[in-house]
Amino acid sequence: MHILQITDPHLHGRADRQVRGVSTDTSLRSVLGTALAQFPDYEALLVTGDLVQDDSGGYARLRGICSSLRKPVLCIPGNHDDPATMARELCAQPFQVCGARGFGAWRVVMLDSCDPGKVGGRIDAAELARLDEELERCDGHALVCLHHHPVAMNSRWLDGIGLANAAEFWRIIDSHANVRGVSWGHVHQAFDGRRGGVRLFATPSTGAQFAPGSEHFAVDGRPPAFRHYELLPDGHILSRVHWVAGPGAPRPAAPRPAPPRPPPPPPAGARGPRRPPPPARRRAEGPSRASTAAGGRHPCLHLREPRLLHRREQGIQPRTRRRASLDRTAQQRTVFPAD
Repeated sequence: MHILQITDPHLHGRADRQVRGVSTDTSLRSVLGTALAQFPDYEALLVTGDLVQDDSGGYARLRGICSSLRKPVLCIPGNHDDPATMARELCAQPFQVCGARGFGAWRVVMLDSCDPGKVGGRIDAAELARLDEELERCDGHALVCLHHHPVAMNSRWLDGIGLANAAEFWRIIDSHANVRGVSWGHVHQAFDGRRGGVRLFATPSTGAQFAPGSEHFAVDGRPPAFRHYELLPDGHILSRVHWVAGPGAPRPAAPRPAPPRPPPPPPAGARGPRRPPPPARRRAEGPSRASTAAGGRHPCLHLREPRLLHRREQGIQPRTRRRASLDRTAQQRTVFPAD
């Protein structure tokens, strides 16, 4: 048997309204369309609270979205719902608010955990007594559903708004060996755990998600989602969360690039890397000797040209630097007479 779960759609009376940057109407339609396309042979749709965002007009919007469904739509209220208004607005088929519903060897028990005027939840004495009676009558396997989480989520701010009387709830669950699973909404994130022989499930919202493990309120960048259950005849539960990226889904922030890691230090006693040799000095470009001998003009000849020209005009043969040096050496040499 297949059951689909959606939770925390936070609908408004108007389709263009948003919650935490997400168009809740568009997002819910996208998630529901994906779920029904993937699992057309489902037996029921489970909606675990916060159907509206403090706006009773959202119930009429939910009726319009689910009006074409031919399978049961099982609903429980959340802290943003008005349970009395919700029961009145969703009193016709295919909706059922709270109570219990049997599917072959399985029974789905739905609880009202709303505590009026508070964000956290509490199951009152009458609802706890009904839970005990439903489990006592169940001769098969039971899946218990509520809005508020009855276990810690390792998130300080979320754990402060969970189920206040969780100990009383678990006292009844532990007294009935036929309970196979407990499922909830409210936390806007996925969770899959176990408490003894009981499977524990939290399902992400069809809108924005909360960052898991956060100490203070923080929105996650993950897309909307739904959960699929396969309830087996032997009491085992196969379940998986399906994330749906599409119209109305929030865009996750681009991850920041990691800073470059510094190179590891050299081992003890090892010589550091050799410095690269300095670049070779380049000689200033100019005419080569070969080009000068071939008739090229030396860049310094312009300094001597006027003097050479003057000596040539007077008929004086220009001396080379070596000739002049030899002449000076000869004049300084002392000649001694022979004996």
